[in-house]
Amino acid sequence: MDAVFALLGGPAGTALFAQLHETLIPILYDPTNLGQITLTDLFDNYALSVSVLAIGFSLCVWGIGKLWG
Repeated sequence: MDAVFALLGGPAGTALFAQLHETLIPILYDPTNLGQITLTDLFDNYALSVSVLAIGFSLCVWGIGKLWG
């Protein structure tokens, strides 16, 4: 029976946010909005950004392989 309340909480929260988003967005989102942040902005070099991203993904794939293996 507890799962019913958990399942109803998602749609209820979504419906509440849909009704109040005009009020909630300036309160919750705007103070923490830093704008668009990308690796290219961070490193100022597209090639370095792609390299860092490729190395990061490779390390993640390697780590998942070690965990599963």
